[in-house]
Order: sequence, then C-alpha cells, then structure tokens
Amino acid sequence: MQYCLALADKAQGLGAHIFEDCPISRIEGKGAGRRFSVELVDSRSISAEHVVHCGSAYSHDHPTAGSLMHSMLKMAALPVMTYVMITNPHPQLENALPANHCFTDDRFACAYYRKIGGQLLYGGRVDAFEVSADRLQQVMLDDLLQTFPQLRGISVDVAWSGTMGYFTHKMPFIGRLSENEWASTGFGGHGMCTTSVGGKLIASAIAEGNERIELFKTFFPIPVGGKFARPAIHFMYNWYKARDRLQGSRLRS
Repeated sequence: MQYCLALADKAQGLGAHIFEDCPISRIEGKGAGRRFSVELVDSRSISAEHVVHCGSAYSHDHPTAGSLMHSMLKMAALPVMTYVMITNPHPQLENALPANHCFTDDRFACAYYRKIGGQLLYGGRVDAFEVSADRLQQVMLDDLLQTFPQLRGISVDVAWSGTMGYFTHKMPFIGRLSENEWASTGFGGHGMCTTSVGGKLIASAIAEGNERIELFKTFFPIPVGGKFARPAIHFMYNWYKARDRLQGSRLRS
C-alpha cells in the first residue's frame, strides 16, 4: 500500500490527475481517429484520446467492469483465486521457522511464509472458484499443517483472498489492442513492481511513440474460452495439486 501511495504521489507531482470512486458504465467511440467517451454511472463523462485497460482479473466478473472489459482480454484472461492468512502466536513457531526470511517452495500450488513478530504470515493455494469465507480459515490451516505439522493447535488471526489474472503463456500483456486502446494486465500475482514498468512502457508509447512496447507482441493473449475456461482451470489445478502431494509422499518415503 505504501508503495502504491508513493507512486500516486509521484505521478501527481508530475502533473497526473487521479480520480477515485468513478465507476464506469460504458466506453464509446472506438475506432480510427475518434476520441473515446468514457461514461460514468452518475451520468458524467470523460473525453479521452487513449484508453488503457489495467483491471486484470478484477474486471472479469465485475457486474459493470466485466461488460466493459475488452472482448479479447475477457476471452483470454484466467481469473485465479489465491489466499493469505496471519496466525496468532504459537509456542513452537520459533523452532519451526527460526530464520527471519521469506520462504517459498517449488510446488505448482506453492506456499510462501514468513514470521511477522510472533505471528506467521502464510499464503498460497490457487483455485478457480473462491473458497467461501466460513471455510477459508480452516482450509488455510489445513494447508499450513502440511508444511508445519509441529504447529498443530495454532489459530488464525485474519485470512483473506485475492484474484490474480493469468494468460496461458503466464506472461503479462503490455501493448496495443487497437488504435489508441491499450492494455497492461495479466501479471499473475507478480505485479508489485512490474505493473509500474508496464505503465511506463505504455506512457512512453503514447507520449513519445516509443516502440519498445512492440517487444511484448510475442505475448499477445490467446483466447481460451472465456467463462468456459474456469471448470477446465479447476480440473487442471486439482491435477497439479494431486501431483504435488504424490511427489511429496515419494520424497518422504
């Protein structure tokens, strides 16, 4: 959050204007040589020469944004749920994880974790469909105990979910969708710094005609079925999880 706010301050210092809480009802005017009319739900509108789509998976199922999402992105983007929790203190935590570093593993459905004071931040897990709020803490605890069985009895302070956007090639798309319409999206949970790079590339292409953005043409999104892709993703991830468990059992035997 601090990084995001710092970027916003820097952008405003350079003359950018940021408007929050401005949900959009529709975008009109797509076509060569025409300005876009970005209409807000309160009947106001913004006239824009360029539109950049940056909503990633959060636009996919949104009742308004979903209908505004570029059709190609909607067919290509794969929304994936992931989860994080922070535990309460546990007497065996220091023995289980003595180092003050962030760790991850090499499973497909990987976990990552680090100590925060006397608590443990534990994240990971991927699902095509969101785990319900009433089950989330127990699901995350079950995953945690597979990694740290010695922490049995530990409890959860807070747990939450997030949505990541993937394309099948697992690379983001930064580039032009049509004339004056752009996208910087699909960072798959790795957008903390790379989204800033995407923004700079698109800004440079719009303002300066810089052609470095053409390097990302190789990773143009591939349509994979839109809403029909989710059941396939669910099956695929469960297969990979089963493979991870099997490999773990072999290593322990």
